[in-house]
Amino acid sequence: MPHSPGFGRVALGCLLLVAGCSGGLQEMLRELDGEPAPRPRPALSTAGPEAAASKLPASPATEKPPAPPPLEPIPERLGTPASSRAKKPIWSMASESYAPQPTDRHALFVASSGPLQGEQVGLICRLGINTKNHGDFDGEADLSVDVSITQGKEVVRCRAGGPEDTMEMWFSVPLVTLEKGAKVRVTSIDRDLVFDDGIERVAATFNGSYPLTAKGRVSQLECRPLGRELVERHLEQPRNVADKALATMEAVRPDLSERYFGLGMGGDSGAWSARSAIENLAGLVGWDDPRVERRVERLAAQEKRIKDELGAAVEAMRGKLEAPADGPTPMADGGIAVRVTSYACGPDVAKKYRKHVAFKTRDEFKERPCVLGFDVVNHTGAPLEVDEFQGRIGPLKNLKMISSAGAQFDVQLFGEVREGKIRPVGFDHRPVVPNGATIRLLAQPVGKADPAAFASPLLLRGLHGGRRTGKPREWTSLSGGAIALRVTDLTCTEKGCVLRAALRRSGSARLAINSFFRRIEPPLWLRLLDPSAFPAPKPGKDKGGYVRPLEDRVKGPYFEPFATFERNVVRPFEKDIELAPGQTVELAFAMKGEPLPGGMDLDKLVLDTSFDEVPSFLRVEPAPAPQP
Repeated sequence: MPHSPGFGRVALGCLLLVAGCSGGLQEMLRELDGEPAPRPRPALSTAGPEAAASKLPASPATEKPPAPPPLEPIPERLGTPASSRAKKPIWSMASESYAPQPTDRHALFVASSGPLQGEQVGLICRLGINTKNHGDFDGEADLSVDVSITQGKEVVRCRAGGPEDTMEMWFSVPLVTLEKGAKVRVTSIDRDLVFDDGIERVAATFNGSYPLTAKGRVSQLECRPLGRELVERHLEQPRNVADKALATMEAVRPDLSERYFGLGMGGDSGAWSARSAIENLAGLVGWDDPRVERRVERLAAQEKRIKDELGAAVEAMRGKLEAPADGPTPMADGGIAVRVTSYACGPDVAKKYRKHVAFKTRDEFKERPCVLGFDVVNHTGAPLEVDEFQGRIGPLKNLKMISSAGAQFDVQLFGEVREGKIRPVGFDHRPVVPNGATIRLLAQPVGKADPAAFASPLLLRGLHGGRRTGKPREWTSLSGGAIALRVTDLTCTEKGCVLRAALRRSGSARLAINSFFRRIEPPLWLRLLDPSAFPAPKPGKDKGGYVRPLEDRVKGPYFEPFATFERNVVRPFEKDIELAPGQTVELAFAMKGEPLPGGMDLDKLVLDTSFDEVPSFLRVEPAPAPQP
């Protein structure tokens, strides 16, 4: 029987295992596989392990691991419902209870089925319902419970919420030890958006032994004692989550130029995540536990630091901007100029504007009646539109106001002042401002902060990701001053059009041309628009039914870079181009799409650019009193 090519290698391998050899046979195996012989190993030192280790280079593998963090002291005893309520922070979402509910209630219930693990520090309960074919309830419910425990003259109350569309839930009653004769009452509730519907109340008297059970027409209740040792074991995971969330907050550095001010997408610098994690801790051991208190204090310190740093950044930026009395402030790379005409809060403002503010923000306006008035001059070279729904004024969008105390507010546009009258701005009325014209707008700051935080001085910030100009042959500042662009020529033939433009890196940010993908980095897109093709507002037709936004109806060809001009010679891209600060390069752009129906005369067109969003700022303060 013929052997396979690997048979000899297998046989030798067996010999190697039997003999325990590690030298010549291993080399023979490598030769059979066509592998090169290994390099000879250096002789091992006969010195002791300490001497040998001293000759080895330091590496992460040989370095001592970092010392573990010190163990957190465990309090001898936990608090009481009263002491926990006294320490509950104002931001706690468990507004009706002395302590929140821990997230792992089901696991706690299951783990409490055996003997009590340590001293009792609470109750862990399950409530089941069966409402099928029972009155107004049929099957599942959005369960919540109200719990009341009476021991002598002391009454402990708490509320717990369960999942939606369910027939069972688990809840805890922390920091409670039942005495014989204690009465436990649990009311099951079906939550609703408007009104909660009571399902049933069950009650039981504690006879000194567990489990404590009660049964009603549709409800079954079982409560077990919660042991201290079990609670301490379950404390480690939420404690780590809370510390990680707090560490994230400690790394936050406010940045006015970033879309969310450097505070994360939620705009709260991670405070919501930290609060949720700390609430999970408090649901196990109460708000007055020293471990919880330390984290609540860390959270408060970070929130204060972040607000202080954000407020300092606001003051620094305000110092760089022109005051309203000095004239309009250029925004959106000069595409518009804005000047604050008024900013006031109080009863007089409420009386004057309460009928004009947007319906969706009227409740907030009652609590914090503040109105900002400002003029906007259009310098884009084409009509611009004010869109209340998108919060956009031409190129400027995502309007925010920030106070020197670090408070943030959305800006809700609601009115246009024309001929002394306030006209609503909404989805059915989007004012269109011709190039060179001025519009006076009214807006309301919207936020949950204390009314005192709305007082001036303030800073308004908007983001823009594009710039239009009716003078494309002149240098135009783009991307917050990081780029300058000037079109020098537009040549069209039967095969298409080629745009010639000079591009300059005028800031510290990187600017390059990717030759393979034929694009500018960071992204910069060019197109040409015909301003005469923009839909113009019609007198007397400025309100009524829904009209598509102006930007959805504006069309124009895009241009893609494909070559450089060197001494008037077109040289297609052969490699990437990286511009140094202050360097200028002249590029050729090929047209993508169809020519404009009205013609391709550069001097009659508007250059439209798009780029990554950058911020613009405006000082907000009351207008100065007129001089006598």
